[in-house]
Amino acid sequence: MSAAPQLSTGPTDAGFAGDGTREIWSLGTGGGWSHPIHVHFEEGIILSQDGEQPPEWSRWARKDVFRLGPEEDGARDMDVLFDFREFAGSFVEHCHNTQHEDHAMLLRWDLEHPGQVELMPAPIPTWDGVDYTDSVALPTFRTGDGTGLTP
Repeated sequence: MSAAPQLSTGPTDAGFAGDGTREIWSLGTGGGWSHPIHVHFEEGIILSQDGEQPPEWSRWARKDVFRLGPEEDGARDMDVLFDFREFAGSFVEHCHNTQHEDHAMLLRWDLEHPGQVELMPAPIPTWDGVDYTDSVALPTFRTGDGTGLTP
């Protein structure tokens, strides 16, 4: 897990103000591949593509797939606005290239209740149902600097 946005219900004893539900995520690719990134259970609005406004037909449209790469409607860098409003729990995003899906190119992130201090357990599918195991998180998953390095 490498991100922990929060639902907003007001200030909490844990020190969260309750206003962290709107986030701008920067997505990017350094290679020549196309990466159609699919975010499960949430939609975002593209704010910029390669530093420019998105095309008129795409502006303000809610999307759950963001095309990174050299395509005409893609971009190497993209800023996306997300509003986390309703559902707490585990979310995933992944690349829709079949080769990348097959090699687990995905990211899990958890939408937390305000004041939550325990990490959500990771669901592990089995033939007999789902088991849960303790999660491991980057040290910066609640600070949002995206580097995974401790300051």
